[in-house]
Amino acid sequence: MANPLAAITFRSNLRKAQQGDRDAQFKVAQAYVSGTGIETDYHEAVLWLEAAVDNKLNDARYILGTFYDAGEGVPRDRKKANALYSAAAATGHAPSSRALTDEGFRDEVTKAHEAVVKAKGIVPRPPRG
Repeated sequence: MANPLAAITFRSNLRKAQQGDRDAQFKVAQAYVSGTGIETDYHEAVLWLEAAVDNKLNDARYILGTFYDAGEGVPRDRKKANALYSAAAATGHAPSSRALTDEGFRDEVTKAHEAVVKAKGIVPRPPRG
């Protein structure tokens, strides 16, 4: 059974996200990834991460970069991942800096994404377009 409190929290964050609150946009994206309060949907997560990136949220830049590294919800694209990591690293975001300099770290992130997808039984869908 779904957690009613999680669904209420999701709806509250969604309203704030739709009004441009970057932290709420990030929380909505996280909810879509984890399936907390809403069905798991990587494509929706990407849309909300992009909104938070547009609002210059470094954590969103980093997470969206990991999506491009792993090809989760988007086609795999290391060039886009690097651009996102670089933008966040330029402001001192440590995980993004590490992603740019440590290929082993990036491989671990990609494997972690793949493990989550497998554990949740998520069937990757082609990007919307």
